[in-house]
Amino acid sequence: MKRKTLPLAVDLLGVNERMRNTFAMAFAGPAKAVARLADGGRADLVIVDADGVGAQEAWQAFHEKRPRCPAIAISAAGIELEGVAATIAKPIRVEQLIETIRRLAEQIEPDTQKTPPLPLAASIPAPQVAPSSGLAAETENEEKTQRIPTLRLHQREPETSESPATPPGKDLSAVCGTVEDIDCNDDAQVSKLFLPLEGRLLAALQTALAEAKQGKQPVALRYKENTLAIFHPRGRAVAVPVGDASLQRMSQAAFPGGMLFLEKLPADSASAPGPMAVHPDVLLWKVAAWTYRGRLPVDLPPNVRVYLRHWPNLTRLLELPDAMRIAALLNEQPMSMSRVAEALQIPQRHVFAFCACAHTIGLLDIAKRAADHLIEPPPAPPEHGERQFLGRIMHYLKGLMTR
Repeated sequence: MKRKTLPLAVDLLGVNERMRNTFAMAFAGPAKAVARLADGGRADLVIVDADGVGAQEAWQAFHEKRPRCPAIAISAAGIELEGVAATIAKPIRVEQLIETIRRLAEQIEPDTQKTPPLPLAASIPAPQVAPSSGLAAETENEEKTQRIPTLRLHQREPETSESPATPPGKDLSAVCGTVEDIDCNDDAQVSKLFLPLEGRLLAALQTALAEAKQGKQPVALRYKENTLAIFHPRGRAVAVPVGDASLQRMSQAAFPGGMLFLEKLPADSASAPGPMAVHPDVLLWKVAAWTYRGRLPVDLPPNVRVYLRHWPNLTRLLELPDAMRIAALLNEQPMSMSRVAEALQIPQRHVFAFCACAHTIGLLDIAKRAADHLIEPPPAPPEHGERQFLGRIMHYLKGLMTR
């Protein structure tokens, strides 16, 4: 007899601890009715990160031991694994994951074999870009620091998937600030929420990315003689030679005009992969979190309805409090930020921080007549026969009056 009981016990293969936590949040939230983590026990289904290092070998070894256990592969690079029941593209849409699990539940037969604990594996980093020759020379000495006014730039050490960027010391004020909830219908209180980006590192990074997307040359953002970021042509990746501690301090400062400037580099200076490259969204997201700290962009009022264009890849982005729960609501329907905080019973600054970051990378938008797009309007009812007859009489009378 085929197994149809939900939720299924799902284990994860080739994922890091942070990705496992993200799945745990999804299985405790939107996907609660269909899946739960197997936690190393017997699994009905396994999800394989096809982008992970050694994923192919790990999956083949598991498949030999549990040939009847179905698998779902997830991949941002379109990698396909032989023998899996389904493949889902990253970033994963929760509703697609739920639908796939439900479909596979109808095909799973009872299996009393125990699933061995699945190993954690580092995932492959995002497409990378080598820094310029001058930048490479600077990074040879990891202990070297450079002094700039009121700031200290530390050379960046390559990050690994085992130690993803997270708020330093889990201090939520670093990404959410400490502002108390406000009345979002009070214009005076709302106006204090907005943070102009003039002179900010975030604005300079956005300008550099826009320049890189339009041209065929790498674009470097510099502070005096210091290179802060190098954007790959067409904005596919960005090399960041300074560490997160320096970026965080610079994100909170406003610089005089001309101190942050762009420089176009030779076309071949960022052609090869490098150890410090990430997707631009990863950089902009965390700099936005450190910049706004619970405040909002000037064009994003807290009392208008907003929505997510698609589900965010939270496993690659700086961790924000309640991010999964906020994303689940805004992915389902447009809602004002104040209403999200009320519905989830969380501080408004948690919602503001998430929405400011999502807005920065083009993931969040303001709903304009959202009902016209989300809900198909019912057809207009046919006119009653008597009303049609009276309409024809009125049309005839109007015609007599105009003759």
